[in-house]
Amino acid sequence: MEVSGVSENSGERSEVIFSRIVEHIDSWKAVNFKDTKFSRLNGLSNACYKVSAPDVMTLLYRKFECKVVDKQVEALIFKVASDEGLGPKLLHQSSEYRIEGFLEGRPLTIWEMRNPCFMSAFVDKIFDFHFNQELKH
Repeated sequence: MEVSGVSENSGERSEVIFSRIVEHIDSWKAVNFKDTKFSRLNGLSNACYKVSAPDVMTLLYRKFECKVVDKQVEALIFKVASDEGLGPKLLHQSSEYRIEGFLEGRPLTIWEMRNPCFMSAFVDKIFDFHFNQELKH
């Protein structure tokens, strides 16, 4: 049964996530499964997991579950944002899942949203991204 394009049996087993990370991320090859921590995060259209272990980069594992998204367009946008340093680093991508660098974050404060220097920087980045030639079809 499906609701909003997401399978009722959504998500991924931790053993599968771990094996895919070890397969594609060199720095994780020496990591032991029992030392790995998996945290399911809230997501609207994908199953997302924060995956961490001692002495390696924390990762985000995203299993694609939404069937109404154009995966090719989404993959291109994510790659360009990663290449431009405008988001998490793209580490591996397939048609089923993506492995990304994990960014700790927080909401902007009211002061930041109203600060002209912050807003100017945001507008410049959005403008540059909007007119990026790699995204033109």
